[in-house]
Amino acid sequence: MSEIRANNFVSESGLNPVGFSSGIEIGPSTGIGLTVSIPGNIITAGIVTAASFVGDGSGLTGAGAALTGSTNNEVVTVTGANAMTGESGLTFDGTHLSITDGNLVIGTAGKGIDFSAQTATSATGASMSAELLDHYEEGSWTPVMKFGGGNTGMSATQNGTYTRIGRVVFFTALITLSDKGSSSGTVTVDGLPFNVWGSQITGSSLKAGVHIWFQDDMADIPNDQGSATGYIADGPTITFRYFDSNNNSGSNLTDSHLADTSSWRFSGQYFVA
Repeated sequence: MSEIRANNFVSESGLNPVGFSSGIEIGPSTGIGLTVSIPGNIITAGIVTAASFVGDGSGLTGAGAALTGSTNNEVVTVTGANAMTGESGLTFDGTHLSITDGNLVIGTAGKGIDFSAQTATSATGASMSAELLDHYEEGSWTPVMKFGGGNTGMSATQNGTYTRIGRVVFFTALITLSDKGSSSGTVTVDGLPFNVWGSQITGSSLKAGVHIWFQDDMADIPNDQGSATGYIADGPTITFRYFDSNNNSGSNLTDSHLADTSSWRFSGQYFVA
């Protein structure tokens, strides 16, 4: 059974209400559940629940949860047990968010770091089209050399690496032949990690250039005709060429220009869609 206990009951006339000069206590006979003191404080021994509370809370003291065991500027997270934890590896000083141990994980494809607060180009004829860095990747790829689209009987060591930053792919490759096989025709390399952007150079089949910066045992290219180079057209295929000074134009490299022990190291970059 609950009781209402009070001392010094006071009854006053006029505009003053009937009240208790020393407060009121409500609770079971074995203890106090709720106390209303004369200054207007409400003290409860249990949990206060309500659909809503009125007021801005400016006069509340002692409300809320205390966070212990954390240091200044740690970001607070909530665990599955509804406990708050200060993250020692994640701090925010009001200006900079710092990750001292771990990675920033972009959890949705196509999202990334937005640089729209920067000052875009104002150069004549130039226009900004995107300011979101939404892709970074690095890895290996396997270059596959072919002659005229085939590589029958070819034996080679073929390795490559690449790094993609946004829409730009940088790549390197090393191909060392031990037997060029029996296929014949234009020298190409397949296997680039991404397809080239089809509109990279409008109105041209040339989409990106390839630089051969080491070559060994190349046959039948006279010194006055320059060294070999390459280009990427549609799709992930490199076509290799050389400058032919006899007709003042470029010509495709073919299997006849390579020896069984030819070795190439080349690199390039291109845009993806």
